[in-house]
Amino acid sequence: MKITAVKTYICNAFRTNFVFVKVETDSGLYGWGEATLEYKELTVQAAIHDLEYYLIGKDPHNIEAFRHDCYRDAYWRGGPVLMSALAGVEMALWDIKGKALGVPVFQLLGGKVRDSVPIYVNGWFAPAKTPDEFAEKALEVKRKKFTGCKWDPFGKAWQQISKRDLNSAMECIAKVSETVGEDVQLLIEGHGRFDIPTAVKIGKRLEEFDIFWFEEPIPPDDKEGLREVKERVRVSLVRELALLVGAHLRAEEALHGLRRPVALLDRLALRRVCVEREIAERRGRDERHPADGGHDNLVLGHAHFFSPFAPLPNLTTTTSWSRSASLPMVVIDSIFTDDGSTNGEPLSLASMICAAVDPPVLERAMSDSTSSC
Repeated sequence: MKITAVKTYICNAFRTNFVFVKVETDSGLYGWGEATLEYKELTVQAAIHDLEYYLIGKDPHNIEAFRHDCYRDAYWRGGPVLMSALAGVEMALWDIKGKALGVPVFQLLGGKVRDSVPIYVNGWFAPAKTPDEFAEKALEVKRKKFTGCKWDPFGKAWQQISKRDLNSAMECIAKVSETVGEDVQLLIEGHGRFDIPTAVKIGKRLEEFDIFWFEEPIPPDDKEGLREVKERVRVSLVRELALLVGAHLRAEEALHGLRRPVALLDRLALRRVCVEREIAERRGRDERHPADGGHDNLVLGHAHFFSPFAPLPNLTTTTSWSRSASLPMVVIDSIFTDDGSTNGEPLSLASMICAAVDPPVLERAMSDSTSSC
């Protein structure tokens, strides 16, 4: 089997334009991948086509060789553009392999460890502005039985937050909490924009609520600052870990001093969701750097947990769910929706599109639609 074509499709979308990749072969099998990069869709599309020199005529089953060679041969390695391009193509190659072998991709990653995947929803609140409007939107979250809901209640605050805005945020959380009761977990997002004293102030106010976590109270690359915040508040903190390059970023650096359950929310790493063995197979390992032979160092056991985060189209989302099926360390997965159109019951593997990462709706969009794609 040989690769004969690499095609890209940019689809108009509400928040960010989607970038899909289709890899075709001479056997008639093809694979779909997704490489959406916010506000850089034309750039990542060009980066994908730059990889054609390597892909055309190659065996699509040699996924590790593709990933290694194309990463190694890039003079400027890493970065969101190259890694998103590699991710989209690699996802498509795994799709082809799953189809050729007639098995779901999660079977290639060691098989499933669960029959369903709990998920939290983000974007559920649009277009709510006031605490009462958030509470009204939360009724739909509860009705659709999502495991949790995540949102940023802090408005446009930066570094510090006024007393008025902080009180408004707490009122918003209180009303959502009252609406969903014990049925839905609350996940509070900080977007990494507060200084340490403000993060501590917010964290202490959050102690009155039974929240699941407070995400990125300060910039995520400030590990020492995050430890300081954690020592001073009694709520679980999580840090986004975006593995853009094959650097030696040890997992315990993100986890040291944090309360369990810990979530590693790696947006771009999870664009390689279920296609990067160093991430998807056993998330508790160092990322394997191609330059040193790809050796693994186990640094994190099953006592720790993480949560995938992929605020992207259904292709990446369902691929993330498929990967979570094979990872015992996943405590909860996610979906981003602006209209609440997806139900939140724990996702049954029997109903998930993970055998070929090839949603029929995407097929129809690529072949029939001219107005939206």
